[in-house]
Order: sequence, then C-alpha cells, then structure tokens
Amino acid sequence: MFRKIIKPVLRILAFVGALYVWLLFTYNTLDRSVEAQQFTSGGYVLDKFSVLILSVIIFFFLAKPILSKKFSIKSIASKIIFAIFLLFGIYIFVNAVQFKQQYPVSSTAPKEWEFTSNEVFGKLNEYRKKHDVEPIILEPSICNKLESRYQILKKDPNNQQESFDQWVENAGLNQYAPMTELWVITKTADRAIEFLRDKKDGTKEIILGDFNVGCVYVKNGFSLVFLGTKPSNSL
Repeated sequence: MFRKIIKPVLRILAFVGALYVWLLFTYNTLDRSVEAQQFTSGGYVLDKFSVLILSVIIFFFLAKPILSKKFSIKSIASKIIFAIFLLFGIYIFVNAVQFKQQYPVSSTAPKEWEFTSNEVFGKLNEYRKKHDVEPIILEPSICNKLESRYQILKKDPNNQQESFDQWVENAGLNQYAPMTELWVITKTADRAIEFLRDKKDGTKEIILGDFNVGCVYVKNGFSLVFLGTKPSNSL
C-alpha cells in the first residue's frame, strides 16, 4: 500500500524537479537583446533546444501511455500533449535558427560591425539629396548626448525605462524641437537607410522630413538617428 502511494509521489516530485531545471535553463538562455526584440516585435528569443528539451522530459514521464497501443483517454491525451510540445519545439528551433541567420552576433555578444556613424550620416544625406531635400547639418551638441540614449534603447527598445521626451528633457535638447529619433540594427550603413526607407510606418517621410540638424550614433550594428530643427539664422 505504502509503495503504491510513494511511487507516484516520487514520480511527480521528479517531474517537478526536471521542470524546475528546465525553467532555469530556459530563463538563463533567453535572448533579451535589442536584436531579439526587433526580430519578434517586442518579445524575446528562446534557445533553439529549449522546447525540444521540454518535449523529451514530457516523453520520459509519459512514455508508457504515449507508446501504448490501447485507445484510452489517458493514452490519447498523452499522445496529443507530446505532439503539441514536439511541434512547438520544432517551430522554436526553426525560429531561433532564422534569428541567428539574420543576426549572426547579437548585442549579448557584441562584435564590431564594419561601418561607422559618419557612414550612416553620409548615406542619410545622400538619400535626402537624391529626393531634393536639404541635407542634415551635423550638430556636435546632439552627438555628445546620443551614447546615453543608445544605452537606454539597448536595455529597453520599447522605451519603458525612459521615453524619448523624458530623455530629451534630461539631456537638455529641447531647443531642437520639433525632433525625432529612429533606430535600426543592420550589417551595413546602406542597409540601415534602406531599412528605414522601406518601413511602412511613415519612416520614409520622417527621414525626408523638414529637419535641418542631427547626428547618428552607431555601435555594433545599432544605428541611432536623431533629427532636429534649428532656426536658420543660427545655423
């Protein structure tokens, strides 16, 4: 009698322990980088093996009903649960592989990508000139502040830590209103402008907007563009 009780209890405890270890692994391998949030539109990227490992754990503890040839409710339910997690695991694996192909090195493991702030700034002005729009004049006082904004966006791309308006006020850049910021992660300076140009959220109109001063900050493929306005008599 005691064995009949203790055996399922130990089995449940083993499953809970395995699930706890899996949760620790999943949490510690979760990619929270800027690139991951851009790739998933605000979410994070799981390790490619995380859900597959979970499906193996489920199979281990439900092996008997999963492999059973009897058509019982327990057997069918176990097969369905395992199939769902296995398919989801394959989906996560493919998604993670695609992420790594698009962003070979994320900001969690920085690499100096071979383009600079000056290149992106130059490409921006080339694009404006091509569309008969006056080029942006480099404003050193803006450039001096952009690294702090980059640090905020790198940690929190959705601006939850500090909004753009708050940052502008804290950085003392209110005199450049109206102003805006744009950011993108790419492998080349050309691709940065192409990405901003091709987005369907009005970004093209912004980079061709009625701004006359600005600056660009680039680090590890992250391009931060700040565009502002200054009275023409003070240029």
